[in-house]
Amino acid sequence: MPSQLRSDTARANGAKSRGPKSAETKEKSSRNSLRHGFTSRHTILLECEDEDEFQELEEEFAATHQPATPAEQDLVNEMVAARWRINRIRTIETVIMDCEMVRKKAEIEKQYIEPDSGIHMGMAFRTLAEESRSLSLCNRYESRFSRMYERAYRTLRELQQKAAEPKKQKADPKPPEPPKPNGGIQIATVPERAQPSEPEPKNKETNPSPTPVARALLRAVSRLFAAPLSIACAVSKLQRLAQRPFRLHRLQHALPKSS
Repeated sequence: MPSQLRSDTARANGAKSRGPKSAETKEKSSRNSLRHGFTSRHTILLECEDEDEFQELEEEFAATHQPATPAEQDLVNEMVAARWRINRIRTIETVIMDCEMVRKKAEIEKQYIEPDSGIHMGMAFRTLAEESRSLSLCNRYESRFSRMYERAYRTLRELQQKAAEPKKQKADPKPPEPPKPNGGIQIATVPERAQPSEPEPKNKETNPSPTPVARALLRAVSRLFAAPLSIACAVSKLQRLAQRPFRLHRLQHALPKSS
């Protein structure tokens, strides 16, 4: 416990303090421990922008893409920031054109009689294109934010597709075993033998059997060409046989026998 003397001394010294007394000075002194202030305000919204509108955009993207992990949530936040900045750049481009049209209005009305809105817009665009880099910078920033949005969306889709794929099984399931008969004894079955096909029945019209006359004629011709005779002699014998009435026993005796 502090002594009474120490308490009285601290109270007396506090009464002599010249610290902040008004509300303004107290507010300044409350920020003495502030180092950089980067996280003390919103990193995307400007002071003139609506925070409720930004919150509505975040809820819309979260309901549409449904992030399930912190990585997916970061990608959704990246898409929200890119979309918000794209809308901001488009607003800036529109305001720049409006301001230039207002600034050039008096000059255009002196040069043209009853100029319409198209003339005002065209002259303002020409002045900005020739004398300022504002429009080119707006287009460059819009392209950059569009690439950020597309890259975050593509990465988010890849993560969600990988998470949706079923995990592959390490080993294939074994096929079910066939049911065993009573007693656990397996009876081996002999495979059935393929029976030979029956011979096709002979058709007398398409495949007739040779008659005795035809067989004798074939043997006679084979003997004729097997004998050592000349071609002219063989031809003459065939001609003589053709002029006579056909008799099987004469043909067999007339032709020479093969040795």
